[in-house]
Amino acid sequence: LEAMDADALAYKQADPEYFNPYSLSIQWTLEAAAGDLISLEGFTAAYSGGAHGNYGTDARIYSLQSGKQVSLRALLTDPAGAMAESLPFILSDIAQQRSEKVGGGASAETFRAETADALSADTILRGELGLVASTDANAFGGFVVHFAPYEIGSYAEGAYKAVVPQSVFRDFLKPEYAALFAGEPVTED
Repeated sequence: LEAMDADALAYKQADPEYFNPYSLSIQWTLEAAAGDLISLEGFTAAYSGGAHGNYGTDARIYSLQSGKQVSLRALLTDPAGAMAESLPFILSDIAQQRSEKVGGGASAETFRAETADALSADTILRGELGLVASTDANAFGGFVVHFAPYEIGSYAEGAYKAVVPQSVFRDFLKPEYAALFAGEPVTED
């Protein structure tokens, strides 16, 4: 923030006629809770004088008991296996979303191939992962992975997120977490 402030001040002093105020907005929302875990979804928007602002989404999982952030990897017995099962679902979901955004004129298979070039199971595990609410009370219905503009498409396409139902990766959950996952994901369109 200090660097952004300094940059804005220098720009304003150098070219006051064309200076537009910089902005930064950060918002976190509780998306799901079960057991001692909660999942937050974040939205960040910034404008620093360029052609357009930029934004991104984020997700985090926390343990209420420890107060520390928890990764999806920590909930799984075999993270690589869980992602091997989840990746085809994510690729197909993103391809369908991309095809719909361009009016259905482009092939979902083309978008699937392009997305597959940009993603791997490892990049998903290192990405912005959160948990989503379930149709069953006090449970998680799956996990969500967020992609900011430019990550897998053009800026004009915007951000993407794919929700993976718990049934896809359930067999890979550690026993102490398995009871926290049930039902179908509840998502907002």
